[in-house]
Amino acid sequence: MSVPMLYCEHGICIHFPTIANWRFSDCTAYKKLSGQGIKEMDLGWWDAENNTLWLVELKAFYNPDNPNHQAVDLATERQSASYWVGELYRKSLHSLCMVYSNRRSTQSCLPAGLSADHSLKMVYLLRPQPHQKSYLGFIQTELKTRLKEQVVLFDISSIAILDYEEELRHARLPWIVAAP
Repeated sequence: MSVPMLYCEHGICIHFPTIANWRFSDCTAYKKLSGQGIKEMDLGWWDAENNTLWLVELKAFYNPDNPNHQAVDLATERQSASYWVGELYRKSLHSLCMVYSNRRSTQSCLPAGLSADHSLKMVYLLRPQPHQKSYLGFIQTELKTRLKEQVVLFDISSIAILDYEEELRHARLPWIVAAP
């Protein structure tokens, strides 16, 4: 567990308001598994006030503020929207297994105090190239289809593919913030 944090990845930033957040990539138990093809969602946050566990993935396909960032073209075969659905599915599935199974001590990565009857929300905060925002609907539909069994098994209350720039404009989730 860390302190309230500002976390940015390729120009996408979030700031969770409490210390009950984590990154699997910082966790010793996950580090032991990561070299074996195990994927993880970028961040987790336990919102005790609302009894909600958030799993969050940040993916910048486009970062106009960094001239060295290689934009991803979701229309190409190699980096297609379908490819990214598969990647997001693997990250989701592996993260769910690490949260709800302790066979490899991955629950040691989680903050204390998680209630057994919490709500689970999965958010994928994406930043596509401006002319490719229409791919987000396809990605959301396909990802929800792939995760339909996990929705039932893990009682997932929400799966949302969100456009980072739209979320900044509408401020629906106050922990999604602009880059400093």
